[in-house]
Amino acid sequence: KRLQDQSPTAFEIACQNKQENVTRYLLENASILKLNLATCFRQTYINGNIFVAEFIINNASFDFNKVLQGACFEKEGGMEIIHLLIGKMDIEKIDANAILKIACHRDLWKVKRLLMENSSLTSKINFNEKDENGQSAFHIVCKNGNTGFAEFLIEKSKEFEIDLNAQDNQGMTGFHLACKKSQTLPDQSRRLRILG
Repeated sequence: KRLQDQSPTAFEIACQNKQENVTRYLLENASILKLNLATCFRQTYINGNIFVAEFIINNASFDFNKVLQGACFEKEGGMEIIHLLIGKMDIEKIDANAILKIACHRDLWKVKRLLMENSSLTSKINFNEKDENGQSAFHIVCKNGNTGFAEFLIEKSKEFEIDLNAQDNQGMTGFHLACKKSQTLPDQSRRLRILG
């Protein structure tokens, strides 16, 4: 358990130091020690400890979708652990649209790479699905100034059948929103106009 001063747990220290024997012992006794395996997995992912990640994936029973989404959201960590997770999951049960939403709000290279490398995952995504404001993924990335992911969606627009000229409830396209955002990010609208 964490102390009130937020000092690291024994598991966090073992993960940070890549102490496989200590980590294995703690995981094997997770129920007695009341370790939250989803939290342990997050720490494992951040520290890139593949051995421990594989042990948790093979022995834990928790919502892998939430764990996968969390792994995609983290700035640290690598693709190898995400691939381990996906390999253990039924591809039909992966919430690919939730992963896309994460990517829309943050410019994460690993989510772009995940989408490029897993055609069975990308085939499940409706890139033109709109939210309550009538905005698609492209609208959202442009509105948020997420230029890297906007460029990715433009490049993949034909392959993913993305309607780049779709209008939201206010009659705005993603390009309009990029131009509005350009007041704070001047390069964004220029780059997107060139690409579009």
